[in-house]
Amino acid sequence: VPILRCHWTYTLKFGQSGLPTRYKARLVIGGNEQIPGRDFDDTYTPTASMDSLRAIMHLSAARGWVRTQDDVTGAFLHSDVDRPIYMRQLQDFDDGTGRACLIMRSLYGLKQASHLWNKYMDQRMKTIGFHPTLSDSAVYIRRTNLGETITAIHVDNFLTFASCPAELKSARTQIHELFEMKEEDPDWML
Repeated sequence: VPILRCHWTYTLKFGQSGLPTRYKARLVIGGNEQIPGRDFDDTYTPTASMDSLRAIMHLSAARGWVRTQDDVTGAFLHSDVDRPIYMRQLQDFDDGTGRACLIMRSLYGLKQASHLWNKYMDQRMKTIGFHPTLSDSAVYIRRTNLGETITAIHVDNFLTFASCPAELKSARTQIHELFEMKEEDPDWML
């Protein structure tokens, strides 16, 4: 049974103004050590195409819709792994026993992490009335008595457009109940 290495990565995120907006630290597993067929099968994750984004923005502008953008916090950590994966103990947390950690949730660095996240996210979005379009499986639509909502997804970023502020607020409230999210500047796209 392979035991994958891990390490910490530290990132500084910048906003539209070019100033730092937040500091991020992530535990990343050595997915480069994984072997296809044994450690993972599928890695495909759809993301909203530029053609879809242009069409949605045109529709939104023409109809006077409102929009917002959100980023899922620790998106890959939401989904369970689909097979046993072991990781070495962290360097500063090694108890000296030589034991490995059984990974229960997907971690950044796993080859299948974005695929598992997308599968989980798709199931959750359907529970609140969103369904992927036939033309782009990373664009979700829902219709309620308040109005229509279109959400374009790029991995863990949600760009949401709605026909009225009440529907946008309702959709965002429900999405935020599904996932812990941070509101982003909708003018600073994905």
